[in-house]
Order: sequence, then structure tokens, then C-alpha cells
Amino acid sequence: MPGTVVIVDVGQGDCTIAVDHDTKQALLIDCNAHHHLKALAALEEMGYSELTAVVVTHSHIDHLGGVLDVLGHLPERFTGTLHFNHDTLLAMPRSSDESEDNKSKVRALLRRMFDYSDQVVGAQSDIGPQTLGSMTWRLLAPSYPQLIRAVALGNANLASGIVVIESEGKTVVVGGDAPLKIWQQVTENLPTRSIVRWPHHAGYISTSDTGQATLLELLDPEAVLVSVGANNDHGHPSDEFFAAVAAHGSRLLCTQATTKCTGTTGVSCAGSIQVDLTSTSEPTLIPARPDHDTFVQSLTAARCLC
Repeated sequence: MPGTVVIVDVGQGDCTIAVDHDTKQALLIDCNAHHHLKALAALEEMGYSELTAVVVTHSHIDHLGGVLDVLGHLPERFTGTLHFNHDTLLAMPRSSDESEDNKSKVRALLRRMFDYSDQVVGAQSDIGPQTLGSMTWRLLAPSYPQLIRAVALGNANLASGIVVIESEGKTVVVGGDAPLKIWQQVTENLPTRSIVRWPHHAGYISTSDTGQATLLELLDPEAVLVSVGANNDHGHPSDEFFAAVAAHGSRLLCTQATTKCTGTTGVSCAGSIQVDLTSTSEPTLIPARPDHDTFVQSLTAARCLC
């Protein structure tokens, strides 16, 4: 029996957990600051016994900030590797007080990583497929040249990890904050008809106003999942994203409804989104389509629909 992938509702940030049901092994991808308890609760609910791998896609607080807090609560159950590219700290811009504050926070987290020095390894595409019981996971990005370019241009998103989780022909793609150009560089390895945790919280991924549509064409996903916070001030998800998904016809689920999605602040949408890979046919999404759509349609100006 394969496993389950959960996009944990952690507000404006990312946290994805995969658990193989036979071995009870777990994979954690990102966790934003102040939400590690939700990640720990999700691990317990999924019935894991050991955390065998952790991937930090890049050095932004909404992806890295809570990871070490999760590990700090699991002194004997984190048995594997922590995949992280410290170089992405160098790719953060230097031009604002906000970026310097974020850098200080990341440096503090890096100092705490010394506790796991024997388990920290790089998070690059050349590590090859990794096992998680009967499931596998791999990194499509970043490559080492992409990491260098991110540092040179001061843009950590250019070095964002893209993680692919596979089980019996079913695929979940976790997009980090990777912009369109990175996806285009790995086109030949992109799985299609997957469940995709959309990059950058469905914010702008390209300077082109057709960027979201272009990525939808590349991936042709069965469903698009968005990890987003209800009260974020970044414009996530973007109008371009909603228009592109509506035109493409993929199912859409958001962890929290934003004002763009519902016209109402602080309203929960899907909550945590579960992808059940144990089905013999298609992956099962929870909440189911009728439950999700009934709730979202009851909101003002709802847009986060199938």
C-alpha cells in the first residue's frame, strides 16, 4: 500500500509531508516560521514512525523558518538527511531593511543546523531518486549552474527546489518558489497529468502576462494546489493565475482563501489538502470536489473553484 501526501495549511508559507503507509517513513518539504506544531500534528495524524528525509527548497523564511523547530521536537525520530543549499542565503537581495532582517533570521537558523551537521547534505538535482518505502522522490531543480546563477543575480527563487514524489504511476510535484524559466529548463523531465503544488503561492512567476498559462501547458496538471495565507499582502494568488487555471480547466484547491479568492479576510478555504495515492486508479483529493465547491461557493466573490 503506497502513501499519502498532505499540503499542510500553514498560512502564507509552505509545508508538505509525504508518508509511506507500509514503512511509516516520512518526508518533510519546507515548513514556515511559527507553524511547526501544525507539521508535527500532521505527521502524527498520518501515522509516521520516522522522518527519513527533509528538503528545504530555498532560504526564505516562509519555507525554512519552522523546519528546525520540527526537528527539535523529534530527537529520536529524525533518522535521515536534511537537504539544504546554504548558498541560497547569498542569493537574497541586499537592498532593503526587510531583506537584511530576513538574512539575519536565516543566519540564526543556519547556526542551529550545526546540531544536524552529520545529516545535512545538498539539495540539488544530481542526487538522483530517493526511496520512501514503496514511494520515491527526486529533485528536478536546482542544478549547480542554477544555484550559481541565483547567487549571481541575487534571486533565491532561481535556486528553488522542485520536488517530484511518485507512487505507482501517480505523481505529486512540489514547486517551491521556482519561476517559469526554471521549469522551462527542466521541461524534458517534467511529469504531466500530476497533482501540482503550484510555485510561489500562485503569485507572479514570470514577467510575461502569460507565464502561468505557459506553465500550465508544460505540466497539464490534473489538479493545482495552492499553499497561501488569507491575509497576505503580496497579491497571492495573482489575477493572472486565476484566469489561466480557469482557461485550462484543472481542478483548483487553495489551503486558505485570500481576499482575491473570496472577497473576505480570514476565511478558511480547503484547509490542509490531502492527496491519497493508495487508490488503484486516480489519486484521491481531500476535500472532495463537492465538499470544497459547496463551501467556496457560499463565500463572497469566490474564485478558488474547480
